[in-house]
Amino acid sequence: MNEIDYIISDGYDCAQTAMCFLYQFEGRKVSEIYGKDRKGKDITIKLACYREVDRFIDSLRKRPDSHKQVEYIDFTDYKALPMDPVNCFEKEQTDYGKYDELVAALQLSALELAILNCYMNGMRQAEVCAELGIGRGTINHRKASIRQRYYSLYGEF
Repeated sequence: MNEIDYIISDGYDCAQTAMCFLYQFEGRKVSEIYGKDRKGKDITIKLACYREVDRFIDSLRKRPDSHKQVEYIDFTDYKALPMDPVNCFEKEQTDYGKYDELVAALQLSALELAILNCYMNGMRQAEVCAELGIGRGTINHRKASIRQRYYSLYGEF
């Protein structure tokens, strides 16, 4: 009966520390002056609350994590293991045939193909601008053109 049926996290403890600190100032604004620091500067209630929570977080960081127990995981029936452990370190070959067919069907210009390849490699717009030496307007125009061709061939979704 003494077991807790919910997880208590350190984030909950931080929020509780802030709420308990602010509760003593119920009815007052957080912009009111709480006191003065060592240098004589005024401290608001809000800043004092931040400092209290910061002290609590520092105490969590300094405390050893000895109360947590390591649970044993039975890896015999673990779904994330590869099917063939002998070849698990070999790179899987990705088939880009479907991508190549799609790009060929779109009949993209060299610039549009370069923009598409940059985005397929995970680049953001600023990186594409720097890589290809073109402006954002050109990129947006070409992306819209690619999108329009794709929708005309394959439909919207």
